[in-house]
Amino acid sequence: YRTSHCSFNDDIQGTASITLAALLAALRVAQAHISDQRVLFLGAGEAATGIASLIAYYIHSREGISMEQARQRCYLLDSKGLVCASRT
Repeated sequence: YRTSHCSFNDDIQGTASITLAALLAALRVAQAHISDQRVLFLGAGEAATGIASLIAYYIHSREGISMEQARQRCYLLDSKGLVCASRT
């Protein structure tokens, strides 16, 4: 229904926006830049992937870094190890 209904997924979008806001507030106090950080997620479910996507998009749009480079700053770890393209 993406083309006909406006919707909001609170598990993905809501959690991601609150997490990004908290991260940015902490970085402001630490006087650090988000593009200098590496973020590790314990779990690779919908919420974690949504947060990682929003962080990568924010880095891309605010810091002028390519989306691919921004995504390389986020790591997802699940019960089988690091989530990566080469894992079967």
